[in-house]
Amino acid sequence: MAGDAPLSTRSAPAGKTLFRKQDGSCFATGGANARALLKMMASPGGITTLDLWPRRADEPGITTRFGSVLYQLRTRFGLVIDTLYEPNITRPGRHGVYLLRERLTVVGSG
Repeated sequence: MAGDAPLSTRSAPAGKTLFRKQDGSCFATGGANARALLKMMASPGGITTLDLWPRRADEPGITTRFGSVLYQLRTRFGLVIDTLYEPNITRPGRHGVYLLRERLTVVGSG
């Protein structure tokens, strides 16, 4: 299987995480897409790009191209991810909070 694609099986390709949507359809994705989804699933109040910075030197970060990650999750997999804006605390301006509006379950990983 080349690239990320919707799946109907229970097995995830190597290096990918298999997710199930509420409608029963499944899709597999890996890398930054999977890491962002797992963070959003674990944070019902939403995430910011700061939440995606690596906490340790050996942990991969995904903030560099997060706009691309969001675009792929929304368009390729049809996920509803809202962007809410809140004011910055330390400087003028605002930042986005990204909120996954769908229930996903992790079915497996390859």
